[in-house]
Amino acid sequence: MTIEVISNSLTINGNFKTISHFQEIKEVLDRMITTHNVIELNLNDSISITSSLIGYLNKIIHKDKILLSLKTKNMRVYTLLDDLNLERTFNVKLLRS
Repeated sequence: MTIEVISNSLTINGNFKTISHFQEIKEVLDRMITTHNVIELNLNDSISITSSLIGYLNKIIHKDKILLSLKTKNMRVYTLLDDLNLERTFNVKLLRS
């Protein structure tokens, strides 16, 4: 997994599924929300999204009042977030590969 940050955009390449991956993403997002109230999260290759990350994203949206836009290229991730009724909350967009 690699992470790239440009301004308010966080791009994650590769699969993430471990606690250490979540911690790394959380630390980056924690720094980003100190200077941005709009965050774009791009999940380029991941075939899943952890419950820890879902919970953290909910927290920054509802408690910290961050406007999130999540973009994924994976239909499985998109469907999961839709099934959890998070498509609108996370402003999920399905990108074509």
